[in-house]
Amino acid sequence: METITFESVNKKIEKYLNDDKHPINFKRNLVCWYAELSERNFDIMMRIAELLNSIPYEAYEEEFDVPDDMMIEIKSLGLEIYNRGGFQALQGCYYIMVNFIDTNHKVKTCSSCWDGVGSWQY
Repeated sequence: METITFESVNKKIEKYLNDDKHPINFKRNLVCWYAELSERNFDIMMRIAELLNSIPYEAYEEEFDVPDDMMIEIKSLGLEIYNRGGFQALQGCYYIMVNFIDTNHKVKTCSSCWDGVGSWQY
């Protein structure tokens, strides 16, 4: 399993931007998302991924509630991103997490945890 680092995510994004296989609209969005990638936001995203990846995979196959303490931490991490860069930063970080950091597709769950952070709606 590949270790995900700030540098490895940067390289993946650069590869997508230089690859002719991906549609131009995706690349435009990716440039906007990439603008929000700082080392601090990356650390926050990795913490969110770590929290959500601690939930057994089987739980994602059924409807489940994120534990309250985890939901509170994920929401506060989202609020930190929002306070640093607004809704655009929150959205950019979310899409980078979903497309480049989370290999298990569990991070999509953070969308419900961020409900009400700035203008984020689940």
